[in-house]
Amino acid sequence: MRLGSGIAPVIAMREAGLRVGLGVDGAASNDTQDILEAMRIGAYLQRAAHRRADLLGFAEMLAIAAGGAGEVLGLDSRTDGVVAGARSDLVLHRFERDYACLPVRDPGATLLTCASSRTVDTVLVAGEAVVRDGRSARLSEAFLVDVLSQ
Repeated sequence: MRLGSGIAPVIAMREAGLRVGLGVDGAASNDTQDILEAMRIGAYLQRAAHRRADLLGFAEMLAIAAGGAGEVLGLDSRTDGVVAGARSDLVLHRFERDYACLPVRDPGATLLTCASSRTVDTVLVAGEAVVRDGRSARLSEAFLVDVLSQ
């Protein structure tokens, strides 16, 4: 969208049996590097292009962002991605941190349509908490602000 390149024909690609993945690119070409935002925009673009609000709900977008991206990268879907027994990192959200997420009727729909970095409480990477209570457990905020402001 940023480059005005058009909308990928995701629905047609999936119907044709093509593997479709979604991810966030580096800071040079992605403003926020926020996978939830990428999932939301991806779903909304397809809905707008096809004039159908029932396209690409949370489960489908998660499959594209996790499993689909893994397939495109050549990862084994039996051991990688969002499947029982797979290696994984974990992000815990607290929806009450953003009133736009309330009330929560469907947690998946809430993640897709409302959640953002504001709702992140804890992030575990390889079993280590790298974010606790919404703050980096490794680096101070002052350090991050200083480094990112340069």
